[in-house]
Amino acid sequence: VAEGMKKTYDISCTVINPLLGEKPEKERVYKFVSPVRPVETKGIEIIECLAHMLTMQNVHFQWMICYDPDWLTSHFDCDIPGVIPMENVPHGLLLQYMADADYVVVPSKKEGFCLAVHEALMMGTPVIASDIPVFRNIVVNGYNGYRISFSPTTEEIMDILHNIPKNFKYAPNDEENAHKWIEMFENE
Repeated sequence: VAEGMKKTYDISCTVINPLLGEKPEKERVYKFVSPVRPVETKGIEIIECLAHMLTMQNVHFQWMICYDPDWLTSHFDCDIPGVIPMENVPHGLLLQYMADADYVVVPSKKEGFCLAVHEALMMGTPVIASDIPVFRNIVVNGYNGYRISFSPTTEEIMDILHNIPKNFKYAPNDEENAHKWIEMFENE
């Protein structure tokens, strides 16, 4: 092509790129996993709100939602672009999805322990969780995820997307870091 341009138009190959135009950058596609039952106490309406909010902001995403088939059709809008319903996913496969996600999202209104949050953090996947007592002892805002209100703002969510925590440790493995870990919770 460069030789043809030189012979035909007397344009050197260093000038061809501007004529061809810049390749557009690939748009980022955020990956979310919500291993929760789509019921009100597990925050399904918050997930729906967040998915619509991201769509309105032209954010490209894939959001895998683990669910009980009987609940999904009656309580969740499956027609939201980017939402991928997952039915009865084997636990090992679900862990793989969670490990590959940008965030595991658990906006529950009530939780006792929530194994999924601990599993995600152990794999190094940050968590977006509701700001309820059980998550206040696990999720440190900006360190290993974010706690959100039941009515997050668009600005809050966009800030979270642009500040994904990386390279955090689930728990300290020595005494010095254990003290730092405790201080993070005390200072928050």
